[in-house]
Amino acid sequence: MNKILDFLLPRFLTEDVALKDDGDQLAIVCPMHDLKPGEQYDATATMRVFNLFGRALFPRVVSGPWPWPRPSPLHLEPMELPPCPFCEGPPCITVQSFEQNGPVYRQAFYGCGGVDVDAYVFCHACGAQGPQYENVIFHEDDYLSAEVEAARLWTERSAKHRDLYDGIAADGLTTYPPRENRA
Repeated sequence: MNKILDFLLPRFLTEDVALKDDGDQLAIVCPMHDLKPGEQYDATATMRVFNLFGRALFPRVVSGPWPWPRPSPLHLEPMELPPCPFCEGPPCITVQSFEQNGPVYRQAFYGCGGVDVDAYVFCHACGAQGPQYENVIFHEDDYLSAEVEAARLWTERSAKHRDLYDGIAADGLTTYPPRENRA
């Protein structure tokens, strides 16, 4: 039935594909759902195409490529989120949508167009917000990847510019009041 719909109904499709390295670039082999058990390739990606009479027109990579097999955020080691640098409050991860102007919830599929999101960690106590991760998500794995990236950015935020701070601290520029205002 799907083959008949693919042939008769022009529409955009989003699907994961297997990629093979032909030396110069990665080439599309087939959709992931067409793979036989035990088949392996060099990479995977999520592609968006316009389907017209069973032909895939205007292919575009919308996420990836990832090494084979695609790592799933579901199988990551637990990451300890440090407390808020301002009030020592508990961190919370959120994924927000531009269009919906509100939270995006975890689900299996977000439609062919995906959802534009910002993912970040904020302090539950004082509301301080960490760096934002922006992306378009299509699948549950993309949602989880956005959460993981937001957690990574929160965890690395304090050490990111430490060398700059140490440089100006050595010059006495981090003390208050400044030298020129002291009696």
